[in-house]
Amino acid sequence: MVTKGYAALSAESHLAPFQFERRAPGRRDVQIAIEFCGICHSDIHFARNEWGDDDLPVRPGHEIVGRAVKVSDDVRVSRPRRGRVA
Repeated sequence: MVTKGYAALSAESHLAPFQFERRAPGRRDVQIAIEFCGICHSDIHFARNEWGDDDLPVRPGHEIVGRAVKVSDDVRVSRPRRGRVA
């Protein structure tokens, strides 16, 4: 599954459009169509390799808002199976 995002290709570069391949969702996964993504200070440190353990390219941004578009069979949910998630 081809995914579009932004990545830092080096510790000195700005974030730039980047495509990467993701595996297909498994039986215990929720597929989310990301609508918004935040970048926090930890993401900036990571993208600049200030902690010295980056595996480039770095795709920062783990604070997301989106829609659940697929809920696999083995996922237990207490909310509706489709719709907005936080």
